[in-house]
Amino acid sequence: MGPFDQVARFPSKTNKVHFESQQVTSEMQGVQVKGMLIWSINRSDSGPFKAYQNLGEDLKTDNPATANSNLGQQAQSIVRNVIANSTLMELLRDRNSLRKTIRTDMQKVCNGWGVWLETVEITEVLIASTSLFKDLQADFREKMHQKAQLIKMEVDAELNKFKEIQNLEMNKVRAEHKAEVATIIDQSNQEIKDMQEKGQLEQAKIREEYSKMQNDLRTFEQELRTKTSLI
Repeated sequence: MGPFDQVARFPSKTNKVHFESQQVTSEMQGVQVKGMLIWSINRSDSGPFKAYQNLGEDLKTDNPATANSNLGQQAQSIVRNVIANSTLMELLRDRNSLRKTIRTDMQKVCNGWGVWLETVEITEVLIASTSLFKDLQADFREKMHQKAQLIKMEVDAELNKFKEIQNLEMNKVRAEHKAEVATIIDQSNQEIKDMQEKGQLEQAKIREEYSKMQNDLRTFEQELRTKTSLI
């Protein structure tokens, strides 16, 4: 180090900056975006020297107001540009994309300032118009209601389909059972008929044998009378 060189000392801690921007979207709808960024001095290469040149001597303090103000203003400018080139729904639904865009554009500037962005976060995206916000809520509620109704209809259809299948199965079981009962009844009736026919045959056979016995008895009696008359 030469006799005319100057030495600047400042903390190497991280610093937090809050920012917020208002702008109209590509659809001319007012939006307010709030966020924060955390930064530190870029320790690589000539980062500390650039930081000292661009952000002032208050870097040596615990609260570098000038650096925070410059970074906050830069963030606000980038956010306004992003809002102006985005739609309302893109900003509301895709905060991660918004955060990445802000960090990428900010880092390009910060590299020349000797600053390293640790993180950029979006904390709120607000619709400036109260009536628009209510309209969006109403539209959202209506869409959710329609979705819920559609799901209910699908569930009801599935239940009805299930009930139809169950009824078909039950009717099939009943039909099969009815057929089995009818078969058993037919078999029973046939057995009864067979038994009756068998009984009738046996009765006829008995009557026939009885008639034969009667004839044999009459023949015997006649022969006996003939023999008696001859004595």
